[in-house]
Amino acid sequence: MKRFNITVLAFVTVATLGLLAADKDTPEKAPVKAASKVWLTDFEEAKKVAAKEDKAILIDFTGSDWCGWCIKLKKEVFSHDEFVKAASKDFVLVELDFPKKNNQSEEEKAANKALVKKYGVQGFPTIILADAEGTKFGQTGYREGGPGPYLKHLKKLLDRKDLE
Repeated sequence: MKRFNITVLAFVTVATLGLLAADKDTPEKAPVKAASKVWLTDFEEAKKVAAKEDKAILIDFTGSDWCGWCIKLKKEVFSHDEFVKAASKDFVLVELDFPKKNNQSEEEKAANKALVKKYGVQGFPTIILADAEGTKFGQTGYREGGPGPYLKHLKKLLDRKDLE
């Protein structure tokens, strides 16, 4: 009986590890390796880039090291190649972080805090869509479904802006 239990335990362990490894390699869950290079952290720089490239701005107000929904949104949507490639066609991507553990310069903290006030952000994650001058035209937050549905949602918000 002991031999049977050890064999079953070994089989379950190997099967679980195999499923976990396979889950990490699925294309829809594979995050972008260089996504952090695409996301700007300086809003003034983002406005200049948006004006130059004739794009809108997507601002992610996040608590990257403490906000569960922020972490979930980044993992499920913002860190994926599909999202970054598609969203970058229409938006300059900006991450304004409010970490509890990670260090930030006092200048970055002050700039981010001023933008929270400007846009009336009351919770995290808050996603603000703005034109190249920084004028808000849309707001959203976490939405389940992954990159595809999130991109469709952003497209609707962007199309609504174009109608104004």
